[in-house]
Amino acid sequence: CAGAVALVEGANGPFTNVGSTTSAPAWPCGNGGNDLWFSYTADCTGTLTVSTCTGTNFDTALQIFSGGCASLTSLACNDDA
Repeated sequence: CAGAVALVEGANGPFTNVGSTTSAPAWPCGNGGNDLWFSYTADCTGTLTVSTCTGTNFDTALQIFSGGCASLTSLACNDDA
């Protein structure tokens, strides 16, 4: 979490999972395999849409948290939907 890559409005990436590891403790979404951390700060209210469909050739799971690294709260999870 501490080394999370900051995301901006619109398209981001490409990103790689080379060198990624599994967070401990395991996160509650998907199988909890090797993970990448990103951060995003909204500048308005509304719905956030996050997608890994374009350019991804492997299975992904998304877990959305709020809070700081020492006190994360799970807000949403999606694995294959």
